[in-house]
Amino acid sequence: MDALAEADTVLHEALSRAEKAGNRKWIYQAHEELAKRYEQAGQHAEALRHYKAFHQNHKLALDDEIQVRIQSLKLSHEVESMRAELQREREQYEQDRAYSSG
Repeated sequence: MDALAEADTVLHEALSRAEKAGNRKWIYQAHEELAKRYEQAGQHAEALRHYKAFHQNHKLALDDEIQVRIQSLKLSHEVESMRAELQREREQYEQDRAYSSG
């Protein structure tokens, strides 16, 4: 098996495993490498197909990452709001206690 055929086999196996794992980053990386490989071989239709798949999966991976960041920020905001509310309640409790004992 020549080096190009071996590269094809390895890259397609990597893509298959990435798809089975549902790992968008690995999927887009495999498509990117396949696009480069086919472009170098002059197989432009295959290169274009993998290049489009690379961009689509890269966009989806970025969208996933953005959603995770948004959820993280929402959770952080919620935690900070709860801390602030707890602090206000503590202060109110201390004021009430000081007022009732004074």
